Amino acid sequence: MEIVKILVEAVSDLFALTKGNPPFTLARFGKHDDICDYLAVEMKKKQTEDPYVWIRARIKQLRAEIQRLEREVNR
Repeated sequence: MEIVKILVEAVSDLFALTKGNPPFTLARFGKHDDICDYLAVEMKKKQTEDPYVWIRARIKQLRAEIQRLEREVNR
């Protein structure tokens, strides 16, 4: 949790994709509810500043998924 707070305070991209998923999703997969609770608040703040931040992140995620699926089809 301490590392997550340091990264968020250092203005890390809360919506960045890691292995195709944003940090919140990875924390949820890892059953880190405390991190999810913290990130949810921070993500809401960012969405208040920029209502389209999540949409842009989702588009990136979908593009990555499309590329993954295209690679699979082309094997």
